[in-house]
Amino acid sequence: MSLQLGDIASLGYQHQQYYRDSHPASSCR
Repeated sequence: MSLQLGDIASLGYQHQQYYRDSHPASSCR
């Protein structure tokens, strides 16, 4: 599986937002 740098950044950003939404208390990621 080969991902583009932009795709990785997008996925990482989306995951961060989702994680923060799910766990606003632990926003260390």
